[in-house]
Amino acid sequence: MNNSIIDDIKYNLKAGNNVLRFIIINSGIFILLGLFSLTDNLFKLGGILQFHDFFTFPSSVVWWIRKPWSLFTYMFLHRDLFHLLGNMLMLYFGGRIFSDFLGNQRIVALYFTGGIAGALLYMLLYNTIPMFADAGFNANLIGSSAAVLAIFFAIASYLPNYEVSLMLIGPVRLKYIALFLFLIDLLSIDKSNPGGHIAHIGGALFGIAYASGLRKGYDFTISFNRLINKIGNLFSKTEKSKNSRMKVAYKQAEANKAKASNVAKNKQEIIDAILDKISKSGYDSLTKEEQETIFKMSKEN
Repeated sequence: MNNSIIDDIKYNLKAGNNVLRFIIINSGIFILLGLFSLTDNLFKLGGILQFHDFFTFPSSVVWWIRKPWSLFTYMFLHRDLFHLLGNMLMLYFGGRIFSDFLGNQRIVALYFTGGIAGALLYMLLYNTIPMFADAGFNANLIGSSAAVLAIFFAIASYLPNYEVSLMLIGPVRLKYIALFLFLIDLLSIDKSNPGGHIAHIGGALFGIAYASGLRKGYDFTISFNRLINKIGNLFSKTEKSKNSRMKVAYKQAEANKAKASNVAKNKQEIIDAILDKISKSGYDSLTKEEQETIFKMSKEN
């Protein structure tokens, strides 16, 4: 059983499953920081707080200028095990549906841009609303919630009538789950963890805007995605070794690319037509052939 799980994880990583990659990265960082904290406490080194604060996102613009990387690093930190588990379960739940219908490659850019949107809304409100005036320079933000909710709200907005089965409740449409989560965060701002709830809302609103853009045929994270791919290529040894062969096979590759592009375009048109039908009438309105088609094509993505 254990070997089967490990083999499944290896297969998904080789296949480029970005949801699983983010879960492993977040979990790995949590474990490493936990070990560092244990060592720090056992030997009374007194360095864990300073090290941790080095990567948290501050509410103060002045402090953020001193550590600009925190706009990205904060979304990989978690307070405790339950904080991590909650975010990773939501990432798996929403990310799996998102990948099936909108593609696995879009996950990376949306995760980062959604997390950035949540952090910026947090900073904006903490510096403009009187309620947070007492927080001063002491407030900091951590957690992947904004990034994760951007992914979930994107797919919930794109396929609002898509039904999922929840334990003890039964089939529920994504739009109702999204509405419930949004209201919980909105009504909790003046209670515990206000910064976290604000970031959640920022990520959720970004996800909604992202889905709206996709419906109009525009993905406004595409530039960010290209940047990530370029950075990844710089550190990819495999990519470097392939460059020497690319000149020889250039003409054949271009021909194959054009052919694949035409096939992908036709498939995308079919998928878009089925997704529009789901959005308007729900998943149950699909014929058996349409259900099989969307299932097969989503697996190919």
